[in-house]
Amino acid sequence: MAAHIPDRPVKLLGALCALLFVLDFFVDRHPHVPGEGFPAFYAIVGFGSFTLIVLGAKKLRTFIRRDETFYGDRAVDAEAYPDAGLDRKEASE
Repeated sequence: MAAHIPDRPVKLLGALCALLFVLDFFVDRHPHVPGEGFPAFYAIVGFGSFTLIVLGAKKLRTFIRRDETFYGDRAVDAEAYPDAGLDRKEASE
């Protein structure tokens, strides 16, 4: 079952985003790059950059991924656990 997300912070964040989007039409910009004066330019560029980073990371994962047995016997979790005493519970304080 998915965790419950409170409605109030999500609604406040959505209202803040909408307010900043509307205020973007009234800000006098001094563009240095073509397209920079377009309303919501920074939001579009930010979203596009984030999307490229996520998709690039997914592709990069295929190149740097290792098998589960990559470290072999030297891995921290490769230790053999003793069977004796696993059924006992620790004393609570």
